[in-house]
Amino acid sequence: MMLPTETNALAALILAALGIVAPLPDLTGGLFLSIACAFLVMALTPPDRRLAYWLTLGCCLGVSILTAILWTKLVPNWSLQLLMALAGGLSRHFAMGLIEFGHALQEQMRGLPAELKDGLLARLGLGPGKEKDDD
Repeated sequence: MMLPTETNALAALILAALGIVAPLPDLTGGLFLSIACAFLVMALTPPDRRLAYWLTLGCCLGVSILTAILWTKLVPNWSLQLLMALAGGLSRHFAMGLIEFGHALQEQMRGLPAELKDGLLARLGLGPGKEKDDD
């Protein structure tokens, strides 16, 4: 059984390993504000699919933790909770950009097998209209 002091030391060790130098209460408050802002932005612009919902929450946590890591290097005079809340609010737009990128990539990949097949057959001299001679 771990004591509260040991639990705090373990949490500080994990946060230090991630590169987060913010105190644990500030980080926890920032994460809650980040999720609240993400939900607020999602309520104002509802997601079209469930994927957008879960991707927004995942992006919210990822971007908020990245903000906590970079906080002291970029703008140490600003409030950590404010920056994490802004990151949470912007995570909806980041998630929708990832979805649009995925759709564009899927469209590009749709024609790739035919292009690869045609290119391979052309290199082998068996392009469209040519049959392989079986002697």
